[in-house]
Amino acid sequence: MGIDDAGVHDSFFDLGGYSMQATMLVSRLRERFRIDLPLRTLFKAPTIAGLAREIADVRGSDMRVSANPIVPMPRTARLPLTFAQERIWFIDQIAPGNVAYNDTMGLALDGDLDPRLLELSLAEVVRRHEILRTSFPDAGGSPNQEIHAAITLPLELIDLSEVEGEEREQAVRDLAVASGQRPFDLQRGPLLRTSLLRLSQRRHVLLLTIHHIVSDGWSLGVMINEVAQIYRAMIAGRPSHLPPLAIQYADFAQWQREWLRDARLETLLAYWRERLAGAPHVLELPLDHPRSPEERFMGSVEEIDIDESVTSAFRMLARSNDVTLFMALLAAFKTLILRYTGSDDVIVGTDVANRNRRETEPLIGFFTNQLVLRTDISGDPTFIELLSRVREVTLGAYDHQDLPFSRLVEELQPQRDLSRNPLFQIAFTLQDAPPLHLDLDDLRWHHLSFDTGISRVDFEFNLHETPRGITGRAVYNSDLFKPATIRRMLEQYALLLREISERPAQRLSSFSLLSESERHLQLVTWNAAGSSSVSDATFHRCFEERAALHPEQTAVVHGDRRMSYRALNEEANRLARVLLAEGIGLDQVVGLLMERGIEMLTTMLALFKIGAAYLPLDPGHPSRRRGGIIEGSGMNHLIVAPELAGTALENLEEVPEELRPGIVCVADLDLRGSEAGNLDIDYPPEALAYVIYTSGSTGRSKGAMVEHRGLLNHIRAKIADLELSDADAVAQTASQCFDISVWQFLAVLLVGGHVVIYDDDITHRPGMLLDDVEGDGVTIWEMVPSYLGLVIEEIDRRGSSAPALRSLRWLVPTGEALPPHLCGLWLERYPCVPMLNAYGPTECSDDVTHYPIAASPEPGVSRMPIGRPVINTQIYILDEHLQPVPLRGMGEL
Repeated sequence: MGIDDAGVHDSFFDLGGYSMQATMLVSRLRERFRIDLPLRTLFKAPTIAGLAREIADVRGSDMRVSANPIVPMPRTARLPLTFAQERIWFIDQIAPGNVAYNDTMGLALDGDLDPRLLELSLAEVVRRHEILRTSFPDAGGSPNQEIHAAITLPLELIDLSEVEGEEREQAVRDLAVASGQRPFDLQRGPLLRTSLLRLSQRRHVLLLTIHHIVSDGWSLGVMINEVAQIYRAMIAGRPSHLPPLAIQYADFAQWQREWLRDARLETLLAYWRERLAGAPHVLELPLDHPRSPEERFMGSVEEIDIDESVTSAFRMLARSNDVTLFMALLAAFKTLILRYTGSDDVIVGTDVANRNRRETEPLIGFFTNQLVLRTDISGDPTFIELLSRVREVTLGAYDHQDLPFSRLVEELQPQRDLSRNPLFQIAFTLQDAPPLHLDLDDLRWHHLSFDTGISRVDFEFNLHETPRGITGRAVYNSDLFKPATIRRMLEQYALLLREISERPAQRLSSFSLLSESERHLQLVTWNAAGSSSVSDATFHRCFEERAALHPEQTAVVHGDRRMSYRALNEEANRLARVLLAEGIGLDQVVGLLMERGIEMLTTMLALFKIGAAYLPLDPGHPSRRRGGIIEGSGMNHLIVAPELAGTALENLEEVPEELRPGIVCVADLDLRGSEAGNLDIDYPPEALAYVIYTSGSTGRSKGAMVEHRGLLNHIRAKIADLELSDADAVAQTASQCFDISVWQFLAVLLVGGHVVIYDDDITHRPGMLLDDVEGDGVTIWEMVPSYLGLVIEEIDRRGSSAPALRSLRWLVPTGEALPPHLCGLWLERYPCVPMLNAYGPTECSDDVTHYPIAASPEPGVSRMPIGRPVINTQIYILDEHLQPVPLRGMGEL
């Protein structure tokens, strides 16, 4: 027997998915030449002549001889399960009645059908294959295979012929789903059920539901082909001539247990230990819904077609780069996952038929194995470079595919997590077997697929080659993802394939996942909603205009003190002139060391009027922090409150003498002779308004400098989105060193309302602040979510005596991620007080996005949006290469 006799054709063999052609070829060559032929041999030599040379080299090497043949074993002793079966059995023990491993398929039968002969044909297949008569009882805490001599497998007949049109098609789908969702009893069996749906006299659908512990995708093909042959023979009144089975699945299970041990097992384990060392515990796509503590295996399906032109281009790309179509499509899929997760250590699972011995080809049983394909995509490689990486990973995995996935999990012992599949959460397969389509005289059979509502991993993408191109079927966890999210991913995969086929030498970062319409939506449409004319004004001029319109209206309240717009403006004018006399003026940075109050607000306005920028310092901060800010900012002067004048520069020995600012004590300033009219000082909106020191991403304080243009734009956004008016009272509660303090002090002063300043001894007591907000008639109240939690606790503690907050119009959470449950708690208690979730960095003049919340979030919402950009602000979410990420993708703002 030569190579030609082994059934080798002069063609290129793909190693992806179930790939029956390659798997069957290897099993025949292994049997014929008695060698452990690696799958990579087929890849290295896709022609007959090349394959002959490779086999000669292998036979002459020191490679081990192929394993002994599988032979029948006596049925008297306890029969073990395969490693894969054992894992499924233990999963069923943890969650009895689990339907995640139910497989349902349908066969459309068009033509003359004899239901009785079909039932007998199914019964004969069950008789031939012991595994279909096997149950798995508990034998002292571990499973055992119990083979029954015979079982009754009735073919349930369901008549749908009276149901019309689409309703009938829906009835078929509903029955398929119902069959798939009915649990099997692994302890007792049977683990196969069948039903025949009669649609008309010449149209039927055969439904088969079988548990994965006794079957796999290849097995379903074996089963249907045998049923078809037996049925054809019965119709003709002759024997089927199916050859008797030399072995049964139980024989394979026993053989696997004996073969996979000692040095062979250790060789496989050593490879996978090294390959997966340091692998990430999870690779999670951005979720639409929070993950539950335990996996429920709830699934749904979305499909897509990839046209022949793209498929042909990818075939050519694969051939020209010495990879298979599976590898090329997998590389594109991993590129998609990279762009969604931001992780360049991408782990994807795939199925292999695992029938690499000829004896197993005609058997029904659970042979499929799962391989973990881990690819390093770091360094922004070109797609051609990625193909090479994927090629090596895939070939290595296939050459070590004999280690059962369950045994690998047992060895690596990943962190136990009942909410995820171990080692990989995303799967990818390419099936090159033609779809089932049989013509039996006057009866035509073809395969039907159904969405049975089951998903075993987070996201599984199954591709299938057809004469018209490639069809894609995504089975996804519907507890985690919305259908629109998965549809978008599939469309982006198709777009990515087209881009890659046209420019395969480009780096991965250059490929866009956005169509032109999506790109325009993200970059233009969503950023155009907040466009507005940009003012060339400065804050003090806008304030002076408002003071002239409402001179006697209250501008600021602090404790028992009130000040009108006229008084506040005139006091700021007098102070501005005095500060000018002290040498403070345009473009200088001036520190403010004072408690929050009317004096501080007056000083801020005075500095604006003379073109200086204020830099707030908190008296409660350690002197070391103040010293670092004084030295780093290079401030010219430091204005201090009287009670702090004597200690303003104490303990600042580390600040060089030449960098110490001049001290200006408010108590030493005589304003009595200063003129109260507005100053005639103007400057451009690009002038500096204030400097706020943040903690800094490196841990070192840094000063964020904000211009009047940015300050005014932010204030106008607050005025617009909160609909501020002269009837509003804004609570000023934030430390002067927090950026949110700026708009709290100033925004309402441009509409004629007033700001209510609260001291720290009140803001640090949620109950006291709650009462004062009610008593002072505050309409706008801002706080961080963690503080909101304390406020809600206080409200619940008081019960019916809690303040009604009748004046409050808006609650503004900011500064931290807003938990959805807090929104629900607040709106349950105050349904008439909506929330405005605000987000923004200090460097961008504070908030850059707003998101109004008027109703409690839906159950299952995991995070609250930060909203759309405020006026004259653009928002871009980009990857590390500054490319826009797809919707739901992971990036940076």
